[in-house]
Amino acid sequence: MADIQYVTDESGTPVAVQIPIQDWELIKAELRPYDADSETAAILEGKEFYVSVM
Repeated sequence: MADIQYVTDESGTPVAVQIPIQDWELIKAELRPYDADSETAAILEGKEFYVSVM
């Protein structure tokens, strides 16, 4: 990830980061098992588990 670019506001404070698409695809692949939507769906499917979380 050598091509990281920082976006700054008018005072020079970093507000965003730009990375190459290839790096983003790698990051998304790593995060896919931790998808919050699929975890929420799994919680809602099991009534007992849902009740225990609540």
